[in-house]
Amino acid sequence: MLSGAYGTRFFSDIFVLALTVGEQELRRRMAEGRGITDTVWIQSSLDYDRYFREHDNIEGVPYDTLEVSGLTVEEAAREVGRWALSKLS
Repeated sequence: MLSGAYGTRFFSDIFVLALTVGEQELRRRMAEGRGITDTVWIQSSLDYDRYFREHDNIEGVPYDTLEVSGLTVEEAAREVGRWALSKLS
C-alpha cells in the first residue's frame, strides 16, 4: 500500500515516523482530550498504536517510532524535527 502509493515515484526515499503513546495514555487522551467514548473507535486506535510499537515496517517499508507519552507538544515537535534532520544525511 505505502510503497505502491502514486506519489512515491516523485521521491528517492520514503521515511516514516510513527508517534506512539501506549495504551493507558492513549485512552486518557482520547477520553479527556477529545471526549471520545465510542469503545470500537478507542479499541481500533489502541490496536493501531500497538501495531507500530510491535513492528518495524509497513509492507516492507521500514519506519521509526517515537514514544511521546511523557513529552509536551513542544518537546515532541522538537524530537520530530531532530528525526527529520537526521534523515537528510
